[in-house]
Amino acid sequence: PDVINISRFWPRPKTPAAAFERLSGALVKQRFRVVTEMHHNISRILNERWQGWEGFIIIDEKGKEPQQWIGRNFAYKPVIIEGDYKLGQIVKVKILKASSFDLRGEVI
Repeated sequence: PDVINISRFWPRPKTPAAAFERLSGALVKQRFRVVTEMHHNISRILNERWQGWEGFIIIDEKGKEPQQWIGRNFAYKPVIIEGDYKLGQIVKVKILKASSFDLRGEVI
């Protein structure tokens, strides 16, 4: 999956899970780090497959930097572009770079 939610297990009182042996906090943190790192690596590899893709995105939010916008392609992948756009605008882009979290493109 492109997005995951990793959370720690907390047994609810009076459930079968409440009788489970508790793991040490250090082990839980280590497992959390391993799963998070695995997800980031897999996401980066999958996103790198998008490099060179050309297609349309719809602008759906303002980026963190000035003149930065985020749009979504047909697969709902976030694509960051630079320029002056409006929410809802549809632009054609080419993907130049990929990270674990998003794609970076240029308008063509």
